[in-house]
Amino acid sequence: TSSPIELYTDATYGTGSRSRSITGLVAMMSGAAIYHESKTQTITATSSTEAEYLAMFEGAKRAVFLGEVLRFFHNAPTVLPITLRSDNQSAIRWATQNGIARNNLHVRIRFHATRDFVNEGRLTIDYCSTAEMTADALTKGLPGTAHRRHARTMLGGAPHTD
Repeated sequence: TSSPIELYTDATYGTGSRSRSITGLVAMMSGAAIYHESKTQTITATSSTEAEYLAMFEGAKRAVFLGEVLRFFHNAPTVLPITLRSDNQSAIRWATQNGIARNNLHVRIRFHATRDFVNEGRLTIDYCSTAEMTADALTKGLPGTAHRRHARTMLGGAPHTD
């Protein structure tokens, strides 16, 4: 059985105010967006991987919250892990591998909470190609074709190709 909620996370590195990255989140349920967010990250990321990892952290917090809301309304003891999708394979490795690696020593410990949610079985993380990353529309201006495709997806329509 698949997750009832899919949460797409994306980041655009270093383009916001004071060169801060932009995070985009879209939570989908039954084929339509139930939550979306676009905001400037609160700290300055030092790489695109770190910006994506920070976006995953924000997405993981929202995913766990949405899972708890779903569990409450369904009066269920547990909910399947929420699926979080990212288009950055290095950030996925940071979130799914235990331990601190040399290349992520500088990342604040609180951002590793995503890894804890995975280890607890509350979250799974899957790769999603950039072309299929619905949250991309919330991080930067896109060509009209891509923007319309992502907007249709968020509104519950099939992601047509133009």
